[in-house]
Order: sequence, then structure tokens, then C-alpha cells
Amino acid sequence: MMKFSLPNCNLRAETVLAAGVALGSAAVAWLIAVAVLASMFFLRRAVALLLLAGVLAGALSAEMRQWRFLSPDHYRWLLPERECRAEIQLRVNDRRLTTVPGIAAPTLIETELAGFRLSGETRITPCSGTLYCRWPAEAEPPHFGELVTASGEFELPADAVLNRGNSGAWKPYIERRSFADFLAGRGSARLFDISSVTVLGKSSGWMELLCRWRDGLLAALLEDVDNDKVRNWAAALFFGLSGGISGSDRVSLIESGTIHLFSVSGMHVAVLASLLLRLLFFLPFAWRYRGLSLVVFCYVMTTGAGAPSLRAFFMIALWGELRCRLRWMPPVSALALAASVLLLWNPALIYEVGFLYSFLITGLLLLLAERCRVERPLWRERFECMAPSSLRESLERRFLRNRKWALALGGCIVAFLGGVGISLFSQGLVLPGSIAANVLLLPLVALLYPVFLMKIICNFCGLAPFGAWLLSFSFEAVHTVVFLTAECFSRLPAIRPGLYEVIGFYLLLLAACGGRFRRHRRLSWIVGGAALLLLISWHLRVKWEPPALLCGYGGRGETVMAAVAEPAAGIAVAVNVPGYDAASAYVEFFRRRGITRIETLYLSRLRMDNIVGIAALRRNFPLGRIVVPEIDRGARRALERLHEEAPGVPVFAGTDPEAYGAGRILPEKAGFAFEYFNRGSTFNRKLIWTKHDSGWSLQLERAGEATLRRDFAYANVLEVFCDE
Repeated sequence: MMKFSLPNCNLRAETVLAAGVALGSAAVAWLIAVAVLASMFFLRRAVALLLLAGVLAGALSAEMRQWRFLSPDHYRWLLPERECRAEIQLRVNDRRLTTVPGIAAPTLIETELAGFRLSGETRITPCSGTLYCRWPAEAEPPHFGELVTASGEFELPADAVLNRGNSGAWKPYIERRSFADFLAGRGSARLFDISSVTVLGKSSGWMELLCRWRDGLLAALLEDVDNDKVRNWAAALFFGLSGGISGSDRVSLIESGTIHLFSVSGMHVAVLASLLLRLLFFLPFAWRYRGLSLVVFCYVMTTGAGAPSLRAFFMIALWGELRCRLRWMPPVSALALAASVLLLWNPALIYEVGFLYSFLITGLLLLLAERCRVERPLWRERFECMAPSSLRESLERRFLRNRKWALALGGCIVAFLGGVGISLFSQGLVLPGSIAANVLLLPLVALLYPVFLMKIICNFCGLAPFGAWLLSFSFEAVHTVVFLTAECFSRLPAIRPGLYEVIGFYLLLLAACGGRFRRHRRLSWIVGGAALLLLISWHLRVKWEPPALLCGYGGRGETVMAAVAEPAAGIAVAVNVPGYDAASAYVEFFRRRGITRIETLYLSRLRMDNIVGIAALRRNFPLGRIVVPEIDRGARRALERLHEEAPGVPVFAGTDPEAYGAGRILPEKAGFAFEYFNRGSTFNRKLIWTKHDSGWSLQLERAGEATLRRDFAYANVLEVFCDE
């Protein structure tokens, strides 16, 4: 491999190529221009040419991917630009489905569309393209490879939210990628809500055979395991089948910072590969490593082939092949090559959170490990100066034991820092408790794959009940750690930083972990300290965020929405969650201001139309309580829905003295009013909503200011207004 030497660092060809492919895949014109100009003026000619080649390759791959998505027979161009009912023919391609009983299917199922017939038409229109479907709850979950005829409705996943400022100009309110962009990155332009389904048959192939083997292993693993939670957690951790993780468990996993354990990542693949390498000791040298790559490939494909697991497979396969040829490559270079291959295969991965998590955290850990390897002789120098004795052996053993724990703790801290920028930018999360949770779970997760093997052996030896007890005990220990860390540690409030700040934060981290400042060792500590100061500033800036009010109507919701946030006081309240787009607007509104918890959700009426998006809201923020004006006879269905979607959240009626906090709902003739009164603040507002034939009218009364009036007309896109 080529190697380009620059002052104070080593720049390899693989790293330059990966940087160019990433810039080309992102298709950010100013970044590409800056990179090319910098390479021409500050780098050598060979480096500049290689960077330019990577940019062109990434941009070409992104363009080809776009053309494949926009092919003439893709269903996107054959369907009208509206929601419509149809009968479709499809093939189920989702590898997250299993035939093992008791393991729930995912909410959205990936399929390949073969044809459709719109309502009122007589002939089937052949087409192609990936389509995500919402399966009916009363129907039997599908299996991989099934050929299906289904009836239902094509839905437009346009959860866009528009903001009309005081100037009257429209602009998108949600800056992050929408759900439509998320589906487009996977080749899907629509959602299909299935009402009835008929299975026609089943196709066969090598992937269907792999899924059958996977299901056989999973069935053997779960034999004699009666605890539904253990069954679903085992299926999620070992094979990525996370559809059975309950909402409360998912919240605990998010709050403890351990949700990554239940989507098969590079850590899972690495632990499995290390175990398999020891089990294949009887094979010849070359067969051992190539056989390891084959088994890991089969495992990755049956777990959904996500970007983190594919990255780990590529690095393991490259490492094994180089070992067979008695050659070596730096792990960071293998990581850069893996990034180049995955981005050329699917350029949309550059926007995926899982892809960024995997490569940035792994890169930082590899750089830190290389730095520790280089400095290891300095740590052991004092022992070399001591005469051989029992004291020296005792000190060395203690040093090695403490060094292992220090490296484990340091690795978890670096992993936290490697993910905190992405988490804060995309999800508004800063979870310092994840360091403690991951340190405690490291030995447990490392033992889970040996427990898997022991359970299979127990089945053959007639000791299946003992193996089931051992598996249940292991997952109960994991659950205990997750629950305790979620309860003991809370989110750290921090504003959502800008893109430039996040890029600068990661550049500082990479320089601190990977820079070789041999002459100025303190410089690396200064750079790392600057990164920490930037992270601390995001937390401290919450105290200077002004209070704000959000109002909105439209989209899929039947009623209005409102929210108030006072970041300095840590107060956040919301009024109604009429749809998923309303929940998305709330999430964006609160994340920008560093809100970590919604104190109260007020409902203008306890009806289903007001709580459609409550599950989506609770996935992002803990909810303190729910307040309604009254619980009448017509509220039974909505109350049951609240207990399902928000278990453990108390519901108070207006007559209860604990119902009111910083706000209250007041009835009006043609609508309702919401009054926000925080006695410790001057940000007091009263919203009077009035319903009319074409939508809703808002009258906003502000203390010491003129009354603001605004009309919200019904539209298929949610319109919001922000008052600060």
C-alpha cells in the first residue's frame, strides 16, 4: 500500500481515498471544493489526485444509485402523487422475520413490489422497487421469501413540517432528515398499509436457506425458555430480531445508552469471530481464516446486513486473507477501505446514524489502541530496572490487572465521546450513564456467546432445562444492569450544536487520539481538552436559551398542537399529539433547546385524535404526567390507548388538585384555550384556539405585548409558528 508522509502524521492512501469517497457521497459542493483546493495547495500531487479520484468515485456512485432508484419501471413514477388504495403483488425480503413462535415481527416490513392494481382498474401494472409495508395486527406475520397478494393503501411518508415566520415566508422547520428521506435511502418511496393479505407461495434461494438455518439455531437456543422477555431479548441480541422489544424496555435501553446491544453491530460480530476462531483450531491455517470469513458472512447476512456488521465482516475478512498471505495492514487502513467499499455500494449510508456511529467510534478506539501500543514500553520501563523478585512479579501482576480495567474504562469513555456528537446532533441525547453501563456489561456480553454455545450443547446432552436457566439468568443480569443505570443516571441537558461545531469536535478528537506529537506531548492533551470544553459548552449554553412557544395545525392531525419550553428552568409542556408529524415537530422544538424531559402533556379532550403520536413522542422524551379536562364516557378507548402507549404515566383530570402545573386547559365555545403561567418567569402566554370551516384561528395573548392573531388553514403538511 502507498504511504504519504506529512509533518507529525502518517497519511495512508486508504485514508485519503475514504475521505474522498465520503465527500463525493455526501455531495456537499463546498466541502468538495475546499478538500480539492486544500489537497492541491497543501498536499503532494499524488495525494491530491487520489483524493480527487475518491471524490469522483463517490459522486458517480451516488448518481448511479439515484438513477437506479429513478428507473422507469420503479413504482414511484407509476403511482399518482396522492394516497390511493390498491391491490399489490410482492415478495417479502425482510431478513428480520423468523418462523420461531413468540418472536414479534418488526413494525415496517421490507418487500419487493412486483405489480399493483389501483382501485377501479382492471389490469395489473408490472413494476419494481423496494416497498415498506405495515402488516395488519390480526394477520399471521409473514416469512422471508413469501409471495403475497395484499390489499390496502399507498401512503406518502411526507412528514415535512413548514414554518411560516413573521415575514410570511415558508421554510422547513425540521432540519434533520425526515422519515421520507430515511425510506428513500433504502429505495422506498411509499408506505403501504395492508388491510388484507393472501399468501400465494414461497420462493427459494440461498438466502432463504440461510434464514432457515438461522431459525433452527434460534429455536434450539430458546428451547425450554418460557420467559417472553428473555426470548425476545435473546433473539434481538444474537440475531437482530428486535421487533419483540417492548416500549418500556426500549426506553430503558435508550436511557442507559445500551440500545446498540440489540442491533447486531461490529461488537457482536467481533465477539462471535473470536469465539469461532478458537473453535476452528483443528483446521489448517489458511482454511481456518477463510472458513471464519465464510461463517461470519452467513451470520451477517441473516441478521439484516446492517452497515456496522458489514464493516466488521469486511475488516475480519481482509485481516484473515492477509494472515493467509503472511501480510499485515494497519487496522485504521482496513477501516478506511471498509468505509470506501460500503459508501460506493450505498452512498446514502453517509447520512445514516448507525454508519457514522460505527466508523467514528471504531476509528477512535483503533487510534487509541495504536497509541497505547506504541507507549507500552514506557509504562513497563520501571519494572525492567528492578531486579527479579517476588515483589516485581506481584507489582507486574497488579499493573497488568489495573491496566486492563483502565483500558476498558478508557475505551468506554472514548466510545462515549465518539458517539456523543452524533447523538446530540441527531437525537438530542447526552447520556453519561452509558459509560458505567457499558463497563458493567462488557464482561456479561462477552460471556453471552459462550452461553449460546453451552445452551446448544446442553440440548444435545439432555440438559436443556439447565441451559435455559443459564440463558435466562444471563439476560436477567443484563436487564438488571440496564434498568439500574437507566434509573440512576439521567440525560444531560445540552443544546443541539450546529454541523460545523460537530465536525470541529470530531476533528479535535481524531487529532487527540491519533496525532503523534512526539516533540510536544502536551499538545495532544491540549487538543483533547479543547474537545471536552466544546462538549461542556453545549451543556452550559442551555442556561442562556430563551423561552419559546410552538403552535401548529395541519398534516395528518385533526386538531391543533402547542408546546412551551423554558430551557433555563428545565420546564417543557405540550398540548395534544395529533400525529407523527406533530411528534416530530415537538422533538425538533425541544431538542434545539436542550430539553430532556416533558413535564406535562395537556389534552384538550381525551380522544383518540389527540394522542395519535404519543408513542413517537415517548420514544424521544420521558413524560411526567398527562392532564385532561375530564374523563367522560367517550374517553374509554383513548384511556386504554394511553395505558398501552404510556404505561406508568399518571393521568389526571381537571378536577384533581394535582392536575395543573405550569398550565391549564380552559373550555371555549368553538374550541379551547391553553394558559401557561410560570410564576418564576415573565414568559406567560394564553392561547385561544377557535375552530372554523377552513381550519383553526389562534389568538395569542402576551403580557405587556400586543395580541397576535394567526389563521391555520387545513393542509396536508403541518404548519407551525414559533414565538420566542
